[in-house]
Amino acid sequence: MRNVLTYPLRAAALLALTAAGVLVAAGTLALFIPGIGLGLVFLVPWTVMASRHFTNLMRRMASRWSGVPIPVPYKPAPPAPARRPDGLYEKDGSLHKRSWWPSISARLEWVLSDRATGTDLLWLLLNPVIGTALLGLPLALVVAGIWLGPEHPWAWLAIPVSIACANWSVWAYAWFCRILLGSTPAGKDQHLSARKVWLGLHVLGLLRSFVLGMLSLVAGLAGLVQLIATTLTYVLGLVFVYVPAVNLVRGVARFRRRLSLQWSGFDIPEPYRPAVPPTREPDGRYKVGKHLYRTEDWARWNEKQQRYAKDPATWRDFVWALAEPVAGAIPALVPTGLVVVGLRQLLFPAIYSLFTGDFDLLRAGAIGLAVALVAIGLTIAPSAVDFGSWWSRLMLEPTPEAAMARRIEQLTETRADAITDQAAELRRIERDLHDGAQARLVSIGLQLGALETLIETDPEAARKIASQARESSATALTELRALVRGIHPPVLAERGLGEAVRALALDAPLPVETDIDVPDRLPEPIESAMYFALVETLTNAVRHSGATSITLGLRWSDEVLRAYVADDGHGGADPARGTGLAGLRRRLGTFDGDLTIDSPAGGPTVIAMEMPCVLSSPKTTSS
Repeated sequence: MRNVLTYPLRAAALLALTAAGVLVAAGTLALFIPGIGLGLVFLVPWTVMASRHFTNLMRRMASRWSGVPIPVPYKPAPPAPARRPDGLYEKDGSLHKRSWWPSISARLEWVLSDRATGTDLLWLLLNPVIGTALLGLPLALVVAGIWLGPEHPWAWLAIPVSIACANWSVWAYAWFCRILLGSTPAGKDQHLSARKVWLGLHVLGLLRSFVLGMLSLVAGLAGLVQLIATTLTYVLGLVFVYVPAVNLVRGVARFRRRLSLQWSGFDIPEPYRPAVPPTREPDGRYKVGKHLYRTEDWARWNEKQQRYAKDPATWRDFVWALAEPVAGAIPALVPTGLVVVGLRQLLFPAIYSLFTGDFDLLRAGAIGLAVALVAIGLTIAPSAVDFGSWWSRLMLEPTPEAAMARRIEQLTETRADAITDQAAELRRIERDLHDGAQARLVSIGLQLGALETLIETDPEAARKIASQARESSATALTELRALVRGIHPPVLAERGLGEAVRALALDAPLPVETDIDVPDRLPEPIESAMYFALVETLTNAVRHSGATSITLGLRWSDEVLRAYVADDGHGGADPARGTGLAGLRRRLGTFDGDLTIDSPAGGPTVIAMEMPCVLSSPKTTSS
């Protein structure tokens, strides 16, 4: 008897916690919104941490009682701020006497940069509705049976049906929690059946399509705001409302681009024109275009106003926002509408007719139609998400002219970076030659002059000078070889990138595990650029990460050379805090490459690099 009642009791316990979650959600919003909107930011970390205790409790209980794993996705908390030698605490270039604000600021950045904070908040808002619907079904069946009374022929089935549904309710609720509160895609769990994986992915698609539908309505409101602001600006001269309205539409469009990449894999680059800082005139005024302004803030504001008005991307975003309530919301909400209509038909008229005894072929057909509507809605939900992303990419991606202008700007920047790096490298070589080999050669010349003077008058002293000249020549040769290796290592020229990276890993002072699969020879500039990028990254990991082991990967596939360096150190690598990683990103950009950094506080750190690399002929891979 105890085993029979296990799942109904579990469903009841989760339902009670779901009801309590309404208070948690209300309290979270009551503190989170003032914390962000009114500048009371010290409330936000405490509020998020308090809500995480509740979500962790629900995560553990749902996972334990259903067998569906729900991993914890939170990033590790930042370390306590360190005190400087002068007794102050530093945060974002400012010094503080006490650690209170640096600690609050670090924890605020931590919770706001963690994607799990947003998914937890979304779960808190949806849980009272979806959780109650899923977990309350067994209880609703029992209440319906008692309410109808034993005189109805189907009422006596209420209790056994509710017990049978309790297991499914707990499992479905756990999947709902996993979709929003978990950290890994459902398809990664190999021990789950294909049917459960399919259902989980399509329920996730249904939730995503609903979110996109709501976002489309928000985009329509933002487009309406821009329409009103544009009218007020160009008709009534209220120019101060235009920039905030465009920023609102751009914010919604940026969020839609991010969702397209995360949910459908559609990368939609931003086509916006970059800001042009005003130039200061000799008389102290600031010039923007053909206009002069007395203050820099006013010049920057007018530059933004003009740039927004003349940027074609502004009007493409505007058209997209106005069209979203029709072209975006309707396709996105069709799956949700089908599922809602199907569940309504299934839960109310159809099941009610079973308990009242009014059941015939027409009712059976209604149940079949309801099940079909739910199945169709779940089936097409991922396609609706992909269609919305395709539509957004069609409207929001850069035009060929904008893409060409962006490409020209990028090539101009990378060309300037390449020239700067080349000049710096030439200065380094000149400095090394002047301070090293050149000084040695000058010393050898002086020693040979002294040798000519003493060879007949003091043979013993001449012999010592000859010995010193020989040592100086050997040292100069060693320095020249080191300089040559810094320009282009012989192992890289003779054996290729794979073997050069293996030799680099063997020479590292920390254990380095390698995973290398590249062709024997790649284009020489690509080999050299990737080799020195790995040298710098590996050196930074050894010096600054506090790691005990490092993993280095290098692979070539799909005409792209990819590499990564991962360490188990304390993390916290940030390009904004130094010039090393930022300079490395610029040098890779010279070859259309890119660098991504994943280094949360507490570690681990993973630095990934990639560069386009087309082979002129197929070659065998490095063994």
